[in-house]
Parts: sequence; C-alpha cells; structure tokens
Amino acid sequence: MNAKLADQQTGSEGVSEQELLEEFVRHLEGASSFSVAPERHYEVEFPALDGRQRLDALLRVDGNHDVWLAIEMKREAFPRDIKNALWQLDEYQRAVQGEKDVIPVVLAHNLSPGARELLRSRNVAYYDASGSLFLRRGEVVIDIDRPAAPAPRSRSGSLFAGAREQVIHALLNARGEWITGKELAEQAKTSSFTVSQTLSELERMEWVKTDGGGRTARRRLEQPGALLDAWAAAWKERAEARSRWFAFSANPRVLPDSIAEKLHAADEAHWCISGAVAGNALAPLLTSVDVVDLIVAPGRARSVAAAAGAKPAEKGANLVIVERSGASDLFRRSMPDHPAPLASPFIVYLDLLKDARGRNQELASQLRSTVLKV
Repeated sequence: MNAKLADQQTGSEGVSEQELLEEFVRHLEGASSFSVAPERHYEVEFPALDGRQRLDALLRVDGNHDVWLAIEMKREAFPRDIKNALWQLDEYQRAVQGEKDVIPVVLAHNLSPGARELLRSRNVAYYDASGSLFLRRGEVVIDIDRPAAPAPRSRSGSLFAGAREQVIHALLNARGEWITGKELAEQAKTSSFTVSQTLSELERMEWVKTDGGGRTARRRLEQPGALLDAWAAAWKERAEARSRWFAFSANPRVLPDSIAEKLHAADEAHWCISGAVAGNALAPLLTSVDVVDLIVAPGRARSVAAAAGAKPAEKGANLVIVERSGASDLFRRSMPDHPAPLASPFIVYLDLLKDARGRNQELASQLRSTVLKV
C-alpha cells in the first residue's frame, strides 16, 4: 500500500520531543491502516551487550498481532548521529527477539539527506518535523520525502572565526582534492587539533567526505558552494576595524601601483590588496576602479596610511584600510605586472560581497565563475 500525507509542513522550532512523537503517530495513522495504542512507554530499560540501556520510547500498534514501534529520538540527525541510534535499536531488537515484533524508528526534528539515506538502506522507519515519513513493512510502504531544514550552525563554536576559519579557507583552496589532516594543518597554519575539530563538524554537516581512518585519513570537500555561501553569510555580519583615507594621485588609474611602491619603499610588510582592484586583476571586468582596499595587520592602519601618504577622509576617500589577520593572511598571490600582493581569491570574493558599492557584486560573480569555479 502506497500512501501520501496531506501537503502540510510542520516547523521544528519550539516543537518538543513529546509533540514530535504525537505528530509522528498522527501522520502514521493518517498514511496507513496502523492504529497506535494510547499508552506510551518512555525510557524503556533493556539488557544490552555492554550493560543495561534505555530505549527512548516504545509504542504498541493494534492489529491481529501485536507490533511494537521501538523509537530513538534525536534533535539534529546526521549520518554520524544515526549510527548510534541504529546500534541502540539493534540491541533492543536482540534483547526482545521472540517476544515482540518490532519496527525500529528514528524520530528527529531535522534529518539530513544523508541520514535519511542511511536509514532507508537499513530499512529503519523515520519521521522528522518537515513531515517526511518513511516506513516499509510487507505490503505497507509509506514514503514521503520533503526538503530537510538548512544545516544548523555549529554547536561547538563558529566555523567561521579564528583558527577554524583558516581551516575553512585551506579546505576551499584545496579545490576538491583529497588532503590529509596534517597537510591541511600545514596549509592552514594551525594545529592538528583545530583541523580535526573543524573537519568533524563539516563531516557531520555532510560537506566533507572521508577516505580511510587514523592519521592517514584523507578528506575532500564535497559541497564547496554550500561552504562558501555559509562563509559569505558569516563574513557579511562580522564587525571589523575599517578606516577611510585619501591618497593624492595625479592619475587615479595608477593609484594602486603608487601606493604599492610607497609601501615597499617604507618596508611595510604584512599587507595586501583586496576588493575591486584585486578582483579586477584576477578576473578583469571593470574599465576602472576608484577605490583601493588594503588589508593590514591589526593596529597597523595609521602607519600604513602614513607610509602611503594618505590622510583621513570620511568623504571622497580613495583608500580603505581593513585591519585583519588569520584567514586573510593565507594564500596571497602576485600577478604579472602588478607590484602589490593580492589577497587570496576567496578573501577577495568575500570582501566584494561585503562591500556592495558600484559593480562589486557583478565582479564577485565574475570571480566566482572564472577563478574560484565553485
């Protein structure tokens, strides 16, 4: 029997586990001939191989034979979370074998696509707050698949801050190639611990794929577009030290070269050009750019501005200086016939999106399609 629920979406915000369980019962009964008995059993103890365990819930289905729904509940469920639930359900089925006819079920506020696929492959029923419902038993087939909610923010701290952001940058820069944790730590200029924690979170979100195990395990970024979009959203929201200046130049077209020559002459280090000037050098689109964007080390804005011969200017500024370190220091590059170091194409892209003046958005799209290719 194939069944479909009415086209009704149920949001996960503010829904308790008890409410989620009752939603599952209503949808199951509406989509099949099953009738669930009113009694509910929670925290059901049973003997497992490693001691006594607890099943989250146990429900009885009325009918010619007693059928029991053995339920494990999760809030956000990704493949790594599901494996523990599957083990728990397997242990319960082993414990009651010959006593109960059990249908294993996983309920979650949000089941990721990978989690759903894993449950289907094991023929384990599931339901989540989107209204997605899967159950296959004999001639009864319920298969309602609705879009999963967007991946939640990291629960163990922002992915897009500090050393974790350096790992994100290095992973994107790997361009989909397999890379070990050690190699990633070297490229990100951070610790192996930070790399491990960041990759674990990305694996949970199904953005990274792992091959092998231990120190020789290799990772590959599977969804670079999703990761870059998430980074861009976080990038736009961050506060940073930004100042505006005016540097005289008889010919505005050569202003970037003029500033670069002055900074080289003053032995200023740890700076690079970003924004429209860098974007246009990497992916030519604009005929002219009237503002130069510089990234400098924190606390160095005034000294760099002085070396460039620039003065503060709230209006008519042609030089914007941003004080920043971390991910912005990585993967800088030089271009032929361009005396200034340029920020990484990924940083340039993020800066163009953050500063929407002029044709920056258009230039960002050009950079993404021709250089980043994400």
